[in-house]
Amino acid sequence: MADSIDNNIETNIPQLTPIVKLKLPEVRDYYVKYAKENFSSYYNSLVTEVADIGKVLNNMVTNQTTMTDGYNGQRLQTAGVSSDEELQNMIKFQQAYNAASRYVNVVSQMLEQIVTRLGN
Repeated sequence: MADSIDNNIETNIPQLTPIVKLKLPEVRDYYVKYAKENFSSYYNSLVTEVADIGKVLNNMVTNQTTMTDGYNGQRLQTAGVSSDEELQNMIKFQQAYNAASRYVNVVSQMLEQIVTRLGN
C-alpha cells in the first residue's frame, strides 16, 4: 500500500520543482519508515530543509554575481577607454587640424600673391 501512495505522489504532482523531485525518493523512504510519526513535524522538517537549500543556492548566486561584477570592472579598467578623455583629445586634434588648415591657406595665398606680382 505504501508503494501505491508513493506512486500517486509522483503522478498527481507533476509540477514539483527540481529540488523537490530530487528529494522525492528520500520523502518516500522517510514516509515508509516513519509513517507512524506526526506528519506536521515531518512536513516542517522538509520545508526547513528545502528553505535551507534555497538559502544556500541564493547565497551562491549572490557570490557569483559579485564575482562577475568584480571581474567585469577589472576588465573595463584594463580596457582603459575613457570617453571623456577621448572626446577631449578629439577636440584638441580638431583644433590643431583647423589651425594647420588656416596656415596652409595663408601660405597658399602668399605664394599666389608673390607669383602674381612677379608675373606682372
